[in-house]
Amino acid sequence: MTNVIKFLKFVISSLFVLILFSCSCGVKEVELPKPPTNIVLTISVHGEDSENPYGDGSGKIDITVTVNDATIYKFEMGNGIEQESSIGYLSYTYLHTGTQTYTVKVTASNVDGSISTSKQITVLCDPYAGIKKSLSNSTSKSWYWNQSITGHLGQGLVSSTQPTLFSAAPNEFESIGCFYDDKITFTKENNGEITFVIDNNGSTFFNKNEVFDALGLENSNQDACYDFSAPSSKTVVFSDATSGILNSTKINFTIQDNGFMSYYLGNSTYEVLSISETEMQVRVIQDVNGLQTVWYHKFTTTPTTHTGNFDQLIWSDEFNNDGAPSTSNWNYDIGAGGWGNGELQYYTSRSENVIQQSGNLVITAKKELYNGSSYTSARLKTQGKFSFTYGKVEVCAKLPSGIGVWPAIWMLGDNITSLGWPACGEVDIMEYWGYIPNVVSSALHTPSSYGNTINHHSYNLPTAEEEFHVYGMEWTTTQIRFYVDGILHYTYAPSVLNNDTWPYINNQFIILNLAIGGNTDGGQGVDDNIFPQQFLIDYVRVYQ
Repeated sequence: MTNVIKFLKFVISSLFVLILFSCSCGVKEVELPKPPTNIVLTISVHGEDSENPYGDGSGKIDITVTVNDATIYKFEMGNGIEQESSIGYLSYTYLHTGTQTYTVKVTASNVDGSISTSKQITVLCDPYAGIKKSLSNSTSKSWYWNQSITGHLGQGLVSSTQPTLFSAAPNEFESIGCFYDDKITFTKENNGEITFVIDNNGSTFFNKNEVFDALGLENSNQDACYDFSAPSSKTVVFSDATSGILNSTKINFTIQDNGFMSYYLGNSTYEVLSISETEMQVRVIQDVNGLQTVWYHKFTTTPTTHTGNFDQLIWSDEFNNDGAPSTSNWNYDIGAGGWGNGELQYYTSRSENVIQQSGNLVITAKKELYNGSSYTSARLKTQGKFSFTYGKVEVCAKLPSGIGVWPAIWMLGDNITSLGWPACGEVDIMEYWGYIPNVVSSALHTPSSYGNTINHHSYNLPTAEEEFHVYGMEWTTTQIRFYVDGILHYTYAPSVLNNDTWPYINNQFIILNLAIGGNTDGGQGVDDNIFPQQFLIDYVRVYQ
């Protein structure tokens, strides 16, 4: 009986364990819901920087979302547009023109839930932003005729896309002084507008059919240069081109208030055919009594350089021998007052004031009492030694500094002793006033304009006092051109040539001097703390 009871207890215990084990194997662990978490939204506007806080005008943005456990993303762009994606990135372009503010909302979700976040952005949408940037470099950029390539100026039919009627050869208009010396500048203003300025150095190349309408003069039988004051800054307005030309940006710009790009054609609207960081081609329609043709212009950001053929050296002084300047080349003006300029120095030929040293001619201005004057300096001239008619002069020099200095490289006609001044003609290749640092000037004095002459031009030269630069002049039968380091900055080409405007038909001699003070000092006087000051000339060369 006892054994039977033990056996029954064993069986019952085993069944209990088996039942318990079977029940435990069937229990499942419950998983809690896991909606997306930790969402971060980043939005970048294309071209956004300190100068372009609302982007480059393309209207493009990039949206990046980081989030845990999301499988689907909904992007609400703030303009009524919604898009979905399986990844947390979207590139989008707004099309509403102008500066607009949008609230971008992103919702990330999965089967268990969703999470949202938003961010406000301001975006500029300007379909002409690319052209504006290329024209102005987003600040300011200057353009010049691309004179060294074929077709930099051309003419064709309105229906054509090429200059089929005329295509200029490289440098074809080199002899026309007012053509290649223009500088065209586009500037992006603080309000985002583009403005236009042309520096034409006082004269413009006119199409023969536009002279009467623009100047009130009788139309010529050929294109020519005319005295013409460059218009002030003009606003540039952009629009879609309607020419249908395939090889084009399909964008026009109009220079308001009759602005024009160097060659006067009576039209201010230009279609941009192509543009890059350094080159631009435009076309402009000219209408002459109902007959339309198209002109093509090609520009570059490289400043114009002259390629004239004055290549025969006829006279020079390299100043290579230490000691006094060559008496075969130079003599001196001796005395005080500057012969009408009210200068304060006494010109001498002493070695203290003029000497050749270390390959340079050194003209030294000193603060000292001498023959009743408070300063001394030197003025050298080739009068009676060398003079010439027509050619090129180049002088390599480094300028003195300080209020009161007035160095000059210039010429006078041989006939000054018989005709006097200004009938002899004066050519100021380079003048420099120390009270206007880093600005050199060129000028001409003729019976038609002298003293405070209207025929002058200034050129910014940041290292005029620290470095040697080449100051050049080219003189032909119809014009005189002025250069700094080979860059043309001024052309004198009067439309009427007579004794009053053009006395430059006789020999001229060269003068080098360093004046102190004078009636052109701008009322600044002289800073006596600057002395001594030196005007260094490396060489003087004349070509024909």
